Amino acid sequence: MQRLTGDILLRLAGAALLALAYTGFGVLRGLTLRDPVHMDVEQWALGAFLFLSMTGGIALLILGRHLRDRIPLSARWARRRD
Repeated sequence: MQRLTGDILLRLAGAALLALAYTGFGVLRGLTLRDPVHMDVEQWALGAFLFLSMTGGIALLILGRHLRDRIPLSARWARRRD
């Protein structure tokens, strides 16, 4: 039960990050429509933060607690023991 609760909370956190990014992109769009040629450092930083929150939110929403699961590597990419 505790794992299920943790998984649901991680997925809800991902949905919250996506909602934050959605509203933030509306704010950023409003800021850039005023003067589309000249963007401030704050606008670039806001865009980078929104991109990171969107990609993190997608990852949390889709994978949940399986985000840090180990995956097997093929022999081609595994470290060689010389």
